[in-house]
Amino acid sequence: MTEADMTALEALRTRPFPIAPPRRSRRVNTIMWLSRRTGIGAPTDTPHLHGGTNRQKVEFEYAHAEDFWELLSGFVSPTDLEGKDVIDIGCGWGGKAVRYAETIALRSITGLDLPDMIDIPEVESLAGEHGVQNVSFHTGVAENMEFPDESFDVAFMEDVLEHVRDPAAVLSEAHRVLRPGGLFVARFPSIRGVFAHHLDRAISLPGVHYLVPLSRWAEGLNYYLLHTDGASFEPFSRVVDSEFRRAITENLNGLSFESFGKVAHDSPFEVRSLSFVKHPAPKTSWRAKAAYPLYDGLWRFPKLRETLSLSIVFVGRRPATR
Repeated sequence: MTEADMTALEALRTRPFPIAPPRRSRRVNTIMWLSRRTGIGAPTDTPHLHGGTNRQKVEFEYAHAEDFWELLSGFVSPTDLEGKDVIDIGCGWGGKAVRYAETIALRSITGLDLPDMIDIPEVESLAGEHGVQNVSFHTGVAENMEFPDESFDVAFMEDVLEHVRDPAAVLSEAHRVLRPGGLFVARFPSIRGVFAHHLDRAISLPGVHYLVPLSRWAEGLNYYLLHTDGASFEPFSRVVDSEFRRAITENLNGLSFESFGKVAHDSPFEVRSLSFVKHPAPKTSWRAKAAYPLYDGLWRFPKLRETLSLSIVFVGRRPATR
């Protein structure tokens, strides 16, 4: 690693996490070479992962907002938001919140995310174009939200809890800003899941963090990014030990179903649901369609569900009485 290497990686970084130092890895290079040659495990192509503009990110989220309800069918539905004040904690670039304000008869919706993540003027522009007025956006952290007590009726987090530094503090804050009887809904992957490695902006093969440790992936992919023609993805953050897992990239906390279960049951919420969601049947890839019956069969074995799951789903309720 040279100072020039780190400078080059810093120039590509848009996320607020220190970068893993690049280091050549034969295993990483081999897996990446095979993926590029065969097309298997090609990186996920979204504007969030591959240099899209802030406007493209907002529009992508707006267009895919309904995916949340499809995946949580049987747990919650848009009707749970009707007539309610809602907060989307970790709202990304805010497109989902605009879509929900436009299509659901909620009273208001507030989006919250890190200052380095959300472009408020851009998402407010989209809201104005759609005539949406009952949506607002703020910056801050989920562990210390600057809203008064009992401000909202529903709080939800989509693919966010696996990133926060202190999940217990987040649940405590969500409980504080909810009114009595309010709902907290979270969906996020267990680190034990085959797709939970969060390397998909470079490679989307399942279970690659079982083959090569995340520390080697982060360093190896950053080296690969610098030294491979055509490679284009956000650099990966350095690897640290968290409260829940050793040797994990710093943008993750390493929550599993077991470790989060302890957090949830120790929280002030009444636990209404804590379970897994499976991957939905694929709609496009012929390889995925061919493999899905096997996946569906394996899902029937409870001991395999965390590994095979798309997400953990938690629905908590603030008690109606103090």
